Amino acid sequence: MKDYASLSAVRIGDRAVSYADLDRQGLRLSTLLREKCGASDNVGIVGQRNLPSIVGVLGTIYAGRAYVPLNSKFPGNKLRDIVSDATLSTVISSSTDWALMKAHFTNTPVKNVIIPDQRGSGPDGDLTIFGQDVLEQLPEASSPLSRPLESNVYVMYTSGSTGKPKGVKIHSANVLALLRALNSVYSLEPGFKS
Repeated sequence: MKDYASLSAVRIGDRAVSYADLDRQGLRLSTLLREKCGASDNVGIVGQRNLPSIVGVLGTIYAGRAYVPLNSKFPGNKLRDIVSDATLSTVISSSTDWALMKAHFTNTPVKNVIIPDQRGSGPDGDLTIFGQDVLEQLPEASSPLSRPLESNVYVMYTSGSTGKPKGVKIHSANVLALLRALNSVYSLEPGFKS
């Protein structure tokens, strides 16, 4: 990564984040997941194209866990079904999405909420909120945890149109195969724009 550490890895609106900064934030988040958020294998990530979601995916993978995408536009009962089925004890969200969704997480297995773009941490009812202030105080993990190719990277849930949503587990080997195929067609490298 030395060769491209200062290049923009992510650009959202007018904000650019370098590969080095994205890596640092992901390593710090992985430390929080490993040290303070229980041993659940799955972590819910709310949002789409925002920095907390991108850092959340990276930090979750660095911590050796699988992420479960959660859309803030899902109906409350679908969210609760997914949270329960995936046994999510931790959710990562932007402050904006969390304000819209907080009510849907009462009486669920979720106990920890990480909001990287919010200052302030502490208890909130049955939940523990971890904000930017906690993340900034944590040391970066020295490196991502290595993971076997058969380990889950993420769990994608079906729409639930025939009943309850069902989780489809995507393994590291599946993602690696996809990236190799994309690289053979698009020559992925720093600076590539999708």
